[in-house]
Amino acid sequence: SVRAGQRPGEAEGIRDGALVKLLEDGEGGDDDDGGGAGISEDLIRGYDLYEQANDQVKLKRRHTAETAGLYQEAIDSAAEIVLSSMIALSDAEFTLPPNVEWVVDCYRQLATSKLAVFDRDGALEAAQRACEITRKNDVASLEVMAEVCKVRGDGEEELEALRRIFRLDEKNSDDEVPRDVALRRREQGFRLASLEKALGN
Repeated sequence: SVRAGQRPGEAEGIRDGALVKLLEDGEGGDDDDGGGAGISEDLIRGYDLYEQANDQVKLKRRHTAETAGLYQEAIDSAAEIVLSSMIALSDAEFTLPPNVEWVVDCYRQLATSKLAVFDRDGALEAAQRACEITRKNDVASLEVMAEVCKVRGDGEEELEALRRIFRLDEKNSDDEVPRDVALRRREQGFRLASLEKALGN
């Protein structure tokens, strides 16, 4: 949509510019025209499919087989291209590049969609991939992994994911925690204690 005061086509231009910044892998980013000539059609298609899936989730307020299909198509189209741009770093040095964040979220959302359609193996595969890409340093990915393991009845793996979440929270203890996150951590803390008692860990 065009906001008041915008010329026709300006909104699309702003969107395209933002898309280029999001998708570029740092190569050719200094071109004078600032364009995305180096960005492949598969990459753009993958990101568009990801956005379509997100829109469907918002519209229907739930994950479905349709959203699972869209997230999977997005991954098939663009994930390999995006991940090939990542620089090999040690776990201690690792920081997720901005252009990779949407792909990680795509795997997280795919896992959630797979759970919604009772594909537990597919959900586990997607959650594992998100954790693998982020070197188990992304709380959101670990939360999805914990939920998948809970549904699958895998207490050991769920416990590992929950412990990792709280260790990462300790590292970022100076950050202000939103109320919804605090409530979620409280529930996860109860679940963690319950698993430790049940498993004797």
